[in-house]
Amino acid sequence: MTSLYNIAQQVQKHTNKGTWQEIITAVINAYATIAAKTYYEGKADGNSGLDNSFIGVFRNIPIQKEGSIYYCKSPATYLSLPHSFGVKEVTFTGSQTPFWMVGNYSMFIGGRSAKLGGNIAVEIEGERFTFPNMTGADIIDGNGTKTIQMKFACGLSTEDADDPLNIAPNIVAQIVTMVVQQYAPTPMPINENIK
Repeated sequence: MTSLYNIAQQVQKHTNKGTWQEIITAVINAYATIAAKTYYEGKADGNSGLDNSFIGVFRNIPIQKEGSIYYCKSPATYLSLPHSFGVKEVTFTGSQTPFWMVGNYSMFIGGRSAKLGGNIAVEIEGERFTFPNMTGADIIDGNGTKTIQMKFACGLSTEDADDPLNIAPNIVAQIVTMVVQQYAPTPMPINENIK
C-alpha cells in the first residue's frame, strides 16, 4: 500500500521543484493518464472495462435535499471515459444494488419506464449527483438515514493525501517517472546557425 503523500515524496527525492500541492496534483494527473492509457489498450484487446486497481471507493457520503430533489456532492474528481465509465457505481453504502446512470431523466417522466424497475436514477450535474426519482422513504431504514457509496475511476482526493491506496508498484514507478519528467530542466535548443 502507498499514498499520494508517499508517491509525492518519491518525486521530491528526484527534484526540488514544485510545492507539495503541485506535486500531488501532478501525481493524480499522471495516475489518470496511465489509467486512461490502460483503459484504451484494454479496449483494443477486447476488454470493455477499467482494471479494478484504478477504482477509488468513497463511502458514507451524506444525501442532501434541495426542493424535491435529493442529491450529493462528488467526493472527488474522476477520470472522464466514454459512456460514463469514469463513474463505475453509485449505490447506498453497504448495498449491492447499483443505481441507474441516466443522461436525462426527464425523458423517462410519464412513461412506463419512469419507475426504472424500482431502481434509483442518477444524473451527473457538474459536481452534484442528483437522484431525480428518490423519495424520503428510500433514504430511511431501521438504522436511520442512509448514505451514498461511489466508485470512481481514478477517484483520488488531494484532501486525503495520507489515505492508503492500493496502487501497484509498477504503476507507482510510472507515475514517479512521469512527474519527475515534468520538473526536469528543458535542454537548450541547438541553434545550428551559431558559429
